[in-house]
Amino acid sequence: MVLSTMLKQNNEINWEHEVFRPDLKEKYFEEYRTDDPARVLRNLMEKSKQKEPEGIYFGFESQLPQIAALGMSLDGYINLLRSLNFNFIIILKRQNHLRRIVSSIAGHLTSHWHRNIDRNLPVTRFEMDLDNLEHRGVRQSLLEHLLREQRYFQILEDISGGGNLLQMTYEDDIEKDPMKGYNRICEFIGVEPADVKIRFGRTNPHKLEEMIINFEELENYLKETPFNWMVHE
Repeated sequence: MVLSTMLKQNNEINWEHEVFRPDLKEKYFEEYRTDDPARVLRNLMEKSKQKEPEGIYFGFESQLPQIAALGMSLDGYINLLRSLNFNFIIILKRQNHLRRIVSSIAGHLTSHWHRNIDRNLPVTRFEMDLDNLEHRGVRQSLLEHLLREQRYFQILEDISGGGNLLQMTYEDDIEKDPMKGYNRICEFIGVEPADVKIRFGRTNPHKLEEMIINFEELENYLKETPFNWMVHE
């Protein structure tokens, strides 16, 4: 969200945020009387051309669960974008998948998905069900979730490679200074990085041991796995 709001402030970019987010999807599909994602994107692109002068970039973001909800595979989705002449693909991933899962759980518990930069939120404490955890509409063990997320991003990187691909990570490009990620994107697509405001900060900056009631159980659970490092990051 932090990068999206920054890109939307750039007059050289017409940014549509998450077109296929469930609540927005209903809006777009109702308007276009279709559940065909290609047609939705074509209509948005056409509206962008009519509204904006030549040379303005059209862009939007998708999350992995939204692609699955469309009934499409990752490679099918990438091929769709290429068929519509999208020239740039940006992959933003969080290296620490565990923190992503924890933030998602906290968001569902509190309905706080974003934090304004000038506002602090209290620590959200909860117990994690390590063996039967629901995340992104899938119920399985935490380890299976972590392996699945790792596999998805590897597939995405494999099938979307090429000179038009920019790979970014939350930890390197957003966490400490979102301007770094914003400037990288502007340089990548070839637009001037106009002055923008950073409107959102980290929703859950707290340590995992402050948030997770059964933290010691989590430590032991991941101790002998490749994801052990994520517990104390």
